[in-house]
Amino acid sequence: MISRLLKRICQSGVLIQQHSIFHQSVEKLLKGLISVSERSIPRTHDLERLGDLLECPDDIMPDLIDLMGDYQTSRYPDMSELIPCEYYTEAIAKDRVRKTQKVFAVIYPERNYL
Repeated sequence: MISRLLKRICQSGVLIQQHSIFHQSVEKLLKGLISVSERSIPRTHDLERLGDLLECPDDIMPDLIDLMGDYQTSRYPDMSELIPCEYYTEAIAKDRVRKTQKVFAVIYPERNYL
């Protein structure tokens, strides 16, 4: 289901909003898994920190960092000299779909997200 949803978002043409959606979907997954493990959910949007708490595999940590950077740029456009709507391209959006799917597949393998 997430694969179809992410592909539909990419096809919508609203690239700037997509990047925060990719981040949020991964953030919710990580926080959900922290909650299921009966630990306190930290009040943070930092995917790297959440990944560390869950002891995520090293091969997805760069993906978490990439998704986190996009979220900050799209949510807080004044943090960068880049204008988010001019920076994000379809190629970047497809890359983020791939990274989001990979994170879901590695962290929550019970479902097939690829």
